[in-house]
Amino acid sequence: MVEAVALHSLRARLLLVVGLAVIPAFGLIVHTALEQRRDAVRDVQESALRLARLAASEQGRRLAGARNLLIALSRLPDVRRPDTPACHRLLADLLPEYPLYLNLGVIDPRGRLVCSALPVAAETNLADRAYFQRAVDSRNFAIGDFQIGRVTGKASVNVAYPVLDRGAVTGVIFAAIDLDWLNQLVRDARLPEGSTFTVIDRHGTVLVRHPERTWVGRAYPDSDLVELVRSASAAGIGELAEPDGVPRLLGFSPLLDGGRAGDVYVSIGIPVEAAVSDANRLLLGNLAGLGVVAVLAVAAVWYAGDVFVVRRVRGLVAASRRLAAGDLSATSGGPYGGEIGELARAFDEMAAALRARERELARHHAALLQTEKLAAIGRLAAGVAHELRNPLTVIDGRVQLLEREAARGQVDPAMLGRHLASFQEAAQRMRGIMNGLSSYCKPARAEPGPLDVGELLAAAGELVGHEARSRDIALEVDVAPDLPPVLGERSEMMQVLVNLATNGIEAMASGGHLRLRGRLDGANGPGPGGPAVLIEVQDDGPGIPADRLAAIWEPFYTTKAEGTGLGLSIVRGLVDKQPGASIGVESAPGRGTTFRLRMPVSPSR
Repeated sequence: MVEAVALHSLRARLLLVVGLAVIPAFGLIVHTALEQRRDAVRDVQESALRLARLAASEQGRRLAGARNLLIALSRLPDVRRPDTPACHRLLADLLPEYPLYLNLGVIDPRGRLVCSALPVAAETNLADRAYFQRAVDSRNFAIGDFQIGRVTGKASVNVAYPVLDRGAVTGVIFAAIDLDWLNQLVRDARLPEGSTFTVIDRHGTVLVRHPERTWVGRAYPDSDLVELVRSASAAGIGELAEPDGVPRLLGFSPLLDGGRAGDVYVSIGIPVEAAVSDANRLLLGNLAGLGVVAVLAVAAVWYAGDVFVVRRVRGLVAASRRLAAGDLSATSGGPYGGEIGELARAFDEMAAALRARERELARHHAALLQTEKLAAIGRLAAGVAHELRNPLTVIDGRVQLLEREAARGQVDPAMLGRHLASFQEAAQRMRGIMNGLSSYCKPARAEPGPLDVGELLAAAGELVGHEARSRDIALEVDVAPDLPPVLGERSEMMQVLVNLATNGIEAMASGGHLRLRGRLDGANGPGPGGPAVLIEVQDDGPGIPADRLAAIWEPFYTTKAEGTGLGLSIVRGLVDKQPGASIGVESAPGRGTTFRLRMPVSPSR
């Protein structure tokens, strides 16, 4: 599992692709959610603004109705004589018919309330009220500031109209318009929970507040809402935390056009959380859906990636490792569809090409081996002929002596025995030379077998003996007694020994000693890897520098003017083919060269 999810694995990269594919979808969902939030905020603010403007419009309509009522009342005789009980009765009878108004009354020119629909316990002076002063000054309909009434104790806006007699103001009739209808407007609008409706003047005094009516009459001069409405020249929208600390989206508008009535604003506030709740729910739903899709995609990639990619790639990796280990029969096993299939096809074609090249190399190697053998045979031919001439001369001379003695009838049995012993010795020597040459030249057998190290070294010495003597080189064959047979292929081992001996002879241009030795490997018996025999080929030549020792096994590397550079390369190849065999070299300038061939003891000894 650790390997499967490692950052460099194919499966991890497939999962990364899924992640990269999910990221744009995630970004699109978040971007869409933000756009929806902005749209929701804008829609809520515009709805709040429309409601605020509706409140202002409705207030204007109510003011127009109040103006018409006051004009009509100002012409009634009972109103023009406000200090009579008839005026009180008239207004008291009218007030229930107009639930919009909190009170109706008449004020004399000095500001005293002289007639009221509601009973007044004490004398009340309203000379300081803005609606009274404006009506007297303008001699026309006037709107006062929004206020908390002294008589009614409720939030209202008072409007007034002058009572004129021959151009002189004899009184002012007023109506206190109830602002509670604004609360009803909000209730009818069915705003989200937590929404607010506020009527506030420029000083921060709350005239109407829904749903917290306890705020009415309180002043919040430093609140963000007051700053917002002060900075706006007309209706507008905004977002801020109201005095209760709840962030809200606002739509606000002057309650009266033209900045009348003391710059009073109506504000609709809707909680931000309520405004974007639908967008948030949609975002969470989309993210949940994306999460489900991502999990399914990961599961699909995990399974499908394992079936269609990871397993096939692992098969290719296993086949590549087998190929790297030398198993040229390794194949991917197909199928060849898709990109991975093309890679599998390319791998199998490469393996087939390597197998064909291996067969071609084997043929070339066999040809090179045969060429090297023929070259060595050419070098050994003269020596072999000379070596055969000596025993043939002995045989020929003995035959002539026997013929003469037989002609004279003087054949002595003792002398005949000596002649026959000479024949046997000469024949044995020729047989040894011919056996060695035959072992050297014949094709290799398919299977190795037990070999007598002493016989191998003696045969190799016979083959190179003449060349050694011709160069004034003393040849020494030293084999330890009772040496066990080794496991190897005879003709290949003969070629190894002859090549090493010939190289040693050619290295000693001015004479010397060539030693062929055989002994058990290790002073105390078996060496590493089991019991083995150590064969040494030692010469007294000039030696090999240390920096060139590693290169002597390379094909075509030679230090001789006429060498092919294949001898030691072939030797290494032949030794590597022998089961459990190995070869090494030890040399130094001026100290000669020693090749050590380690051969395992044959188990059939």
